[in-house]
Amino acid sequence: MAVHHSGVGKTDAGGNLLKKDGQVWKQGDDPEDINWIGNEGARVSAVMKNLESAALASGSRALLDQALNLSAPNAIELARSNVPGTYATGPQVVPDGKSGKPGHSESEGPVASSKGRSARIEIPLVITVSLGEESIAGTLDASAVARVEDGAAVPDATLEKVVIDQDWAARHGFDRKFLRVTVEMPELTDEQLRLTAQVSEDSQNGSGRYKPYELCYWNYSVLMNKRYRTAWFSAANVDGDNRFKLPPRQGDKWFVDPRMRPDEQLSQDAFEKGIDRGHLTRREDAAWGGSAADATRSTNDTFHFTNCSLQASPFNRGKDRWQGLEQFLLEKHAKPELRRMNVITGPVFNKKDPSYRNSKMDYSVPCPLQFWKICVLVRKDGSLSATGFILGQQDIAELQGFEAFDVGAAQITLVQLEKKTSLDFGPLKHADHFAQTHDVGELEKFVGGGKQRLIRSFADIVV
Repeated sequence: MAVHHSGVGKTDAGGNLLKKDGQVWKQGDDPEDINWIGNEGARVSAVMKNLESAALASGSRALLDQALNLSAPNAIELARSNVPGTYATGPQVVPDGKSGKPGHSESEGPVASSKGRSARIEIPLVITVSLGEESIAGTLDASAVARVEDGAAVPDATLEKVVIDQDWAARHGFDRKFLRVTVEMPELTDEQLRLTAQVSEDSQNGSGRYKPYELCYWNYSVLMNKRYRTAWFSAANVDGDNRFKLPPRQGDKWFVDPRMRPDEQLSQDAFEKGIDRGHLTRREDAAWGGSAADATRSTNDTFHFTNCSLQASPFNRGKDRWQGLEQFLLEKHAKPELRRMNVITGPVFNKKDPSYRNSKMDYSVPCPLQFWKICVLVRKDGSLSATGFILGQQDIAELQGFEAFDVGAAQITLVQLEKKTSLDFGPLKHADHFAQTHDVGELEKFVGGGKQRLIRSFADIVV
């Protein structure tokens, strides 16, 4: 046994890591392309030896000696027995009659016990090994998932990479009646629809006018601009009462969607150092469902190239932009008994957008410089609210080949957003309470020719 340290990749004579195709892997390339040949770990025996020789205070040394000299039970045999029981090397811990909680024995000692199909070792560290329980391992994309609500949690589980559910027919995409009132996706013009990529006929799950074009995923839908190879918009349902907290990501793996032509969507070749695969529908927004497995399946679905855009790394990773915007609106403004929200987001396509192409690409693609978002929820008074936002990735000016520009994060009226995108947001415009305010305060003064509000903090948002 060993504590995992790092992966070991194949190298050339100069010590450079090699990719599966034999080429040298460079910083910024996808780690999944490396020709991994093994794993490197620190032996447990080496860890033990290091601990035994460590200089420790007397109290810590006594605890360490106790742990290292413990004759541990066979956890596997205890689990297999499936009979509640107790194993201890020292005096038993007895219940505290007053509190009903475990009390203290006269002399402290490590305790291990088995209940059902779990083995528990306590020294005071607690390690639990479970066998035969329902497991979500094999579907999670990271080391652990926890339920975001009082008193509810799910077991830890691990997986080395994202796994995509192959049951394409089961995906129903964006639910128009999710808020118990009908909220349609934005309406494309006839010209925009002609530039929209079509879904293969045997994989069309959409309905109405968008049936040939709607890519349905778990908890969200996408319509693709085939010229930009980027979505016109991604429309998601967010359930604040059934969300799961996700652990930090490592080694993301993204996927081409097999339901549409590869030359109408981005691929890994488009991304290099400084250019990120920026989520449109955030993985956190899709991380909900009736179980952790459901939430993980939905989260994994956000790792399709159809749900990303070319974004400068500082813009994509900036925590002070609109990271957490949806959670703020859900917590502070949504009706408590209906903590749900629709989030529709996409790029602002402009004829002046710079063209992008790197040495690995055999095509050029325009790079959008602004992004918009609309959050729709039912307010505490029962009325519908639609708030629009716009954000520019001005940090892209630091990268070679792009012209500088300066656009800040702002709340924007849906009428203005229609002018910028040529999309039609329909009746949602009547739920835009920011547009209905008549006074123009200090925060609005920075923009001319239209009403926008600089967002310096979430408290500046008019809902």
